[in-house]
Amino acid sequence: DDVNSGNTYEDWYVYLANDITLDINEEWEPIGLYYNDSSSPENENNKPFKGIFNGNNYQVNGIKIDTSNILFICGGAFDGLEKIIEARTNTKTMGFGAKVEAKEDINVGSIFANVQPQDIVKYGLIPELVGRLPIITSLDQLSKEALIDIISKPKNALLKQYIKLFKMDNVDLEIEDDALNAIVDYAVERKTGARGLRAIMENVMMDSMYEVPSNKDITKCVITKDVVEKHQKPIYITSNVESKAQ
Repeated sequence: DDVNSGNTYEDWYVYLANDITLDINEEWEPIGLYYNDSSSPENENNKPFKGIFNGNNYQVNGIKIDTSNILFICGGAFDGLEKIIEARTNTKTMGFGAKVEAKEDINVGSIFANVQPQDIVKYGLIPELVGRLPIITSLDQLSKEALIDIISKPKNALLKQYIKLFKMDNVDLEIEDDALNAIVDYAVERKTGARGLRAIMENVMMDSMYEVPSNKDITKCVITKDVVEKHQKPIYITSNVESKAQ
């Protein structure tokens, strides 16, 4: 389809199709956007689509979704895109007159703020897709404070999930503020953002998840900064005495 045809996004519909070559495939997936001509019910574009898509046989049984009130968001990390932007904007990192910064001090978010559609095309996305994205913007990297809020404040926050799991064994879980800051520091250092918090938490809590259920005398588990940074054992408080696990 010609992206310069003048058709607005309100005129497009998403057709859903399933792979009829696989009997076990019960899932439907979007295979493309097709123009809808409401003025002509018999228009070819309004009929169910049947044909070949990516080498597989797909059949559409007339299921279509009006996209006029749907906001489509395409997102990604786009690792390496900042180099394309720097090359276009002639941002120097070497040579005379260059602003020399350590790699960890470079704010990639500020570079992404200068992104243009041609940068996305050069990165590898096809022009037909980029042309249908009316707004292109960038997000700043999450701050340490934002990561702490993400891990602790939402209703289903990671910290609250572990507290609930320990409570099922009648054990109170306490993660000290210094330990929480250390977990967030690891995520910032690895540049994994909020996605990396779960992996770090699982690594910290792994031993306790096995040890607590096997000891019915434990009433409280305390995660300290040393547990996160030095891989020491957490502090277990039993019904009789407080001691570090051996």
